[in-house]
Amino acid sequence: MKHEEENFAVKVVGAVGNLETRIRKVTLLNDKEIFPYQEAQISLEEVIPRDIKITSYYALEKNLSFIRSLHRKLLRQGYDIFQLTIGLVIQINEEDPRELVPPVVEVENDIHFILDGLHRAYVADAIGSPLNVMVVKNASVEAYALPNEWSEIRIRQEVPENSFEKKKYREGYRNLYRDLPGTGGIRMNSK
Repeated sequence: MKHEEENFAVKVVGAVGNLETRIRKVTLLNDKEIFPYQEAQISLEEVIPRDIKITSYYALEKNLSFIRSLHRKLLRQGYDIFQLTIGLVIQINEEDPRELVPPVVEVENDIHFILDGLHRAYVADAIGSPLNVMVVKNASVEAYALPNEWSEIRIRQEVPENSFEKKKYREGYRNLYRDLPGTGGIRMNSK
């Protein structure tokens, strides 16, 4: 999405029902027969962003700027995007409505890490806000990337070209991607 800082209008046009049920229906991107969260433990939890790991070595400045603006604009309307207990359907300018739901945090080997929602977690951390997240324990398929430390993240203007500058990918990671439309972030259409 290309939105200049503060140069967009946003409104809430609906709500997203039962997040847990929707997350259970997530498939792998390359295999629609595998549901990694179907039998998992799923809960909505409040976390301190720095208390959980991340799975990225970079964050995009334009996305951070957009999240800061989105947070301010929706806060004025009574919605704190870092404290969501339900999902929202939002419309930006005249674009198709999109879903905004809590970030997805997976747990492997007792390590909590953000699988989806890094930019929101980064901004929440920067302003000292706790963050509501959907925590998934015991997924049937391991995550596509290994967790890393916040100190390893770099703010960038563009996505790095080399994969080793993006994430610590697992072998065969492309087959481990979750298909998160409707569960993971503002970039997805709500259709």
